[in-house]
Amino acid sequence: MEADDEIIASIRCTIQITAYKITKPGLLAATSKKLIFTGDSFTGFGFTEIYEYEKVRSFRLKKGLFNQFISMNYQGDAVKFQHLYSSKPEEFANHIASKIKRSAC
Repeated sequence: MEADDEIIASIRCTIQITAYKITKPGLLAATSKKLIFTGDSFTGFGFTEIYEYEKVRSFRLKKGLFNQFISMNYQGDAVKFQHLYSSKPEEFANHIASKIKRSAC
């Protein structure tokens, strides 16, 4: 991360990237400039995805049958964050949505 970038909020979840058939548990962090997902590394193989707010085409908190999830389109790739371990996923999603909206202006 750059010196002027800071983590504002984070949430434990599972990422699913449909195009690459990847599903991995980890931590999703919202910084002042981007989203960073860091996958849990039990085997020593790290997994990190970085999503710049200005390249996010859509972002929504949705309700599934049993819980909520975040659906995002990033440069044409469908990305889903499931199993949100938080008592307030709406606050986290609203924060990210406001960052995406500001970067689009």
